[in-house]
Amino acid sequence: MTEGGAEILTLEGKGLPTTRGKQSKSHSYSLLDGIPLVTTLLMDNIEQGQSGGKDAVRLQPGPHAIADDIRQLGLSDSAVSYMYTPQFRSILFQGRNLVDS
Repeated sequence: MTEGGAEILTLEGKGLPTTRGKQSKSHSYSLLDGIPLVTTLLMDNIEQGQSGGKDAVRLQPGPHAIADDIRQLGLSDSAVSYMYTPQFRSILFQGRNLVDS
């Protein structure tokens, strides 16, 4: 990920063997003009692989001010879990009033 040509983060991961993933649904909540909204996100992992090995992926912060902030969080450069999803589709539905849901 870059901004203005300066590298913020690099995520390096192995290509993993893939299978058909599951469809899932999640909700996000927000406020717009004081009205609580709920938005549904429908996700379809058409093709995915997952690894739990700490050597499967590495996150490297670059020489950017945002990367400095990330480094200060003290996060590990290896992930607990890594999902490789070469084919994915999703639908983000319009937010609706949470009270009416």
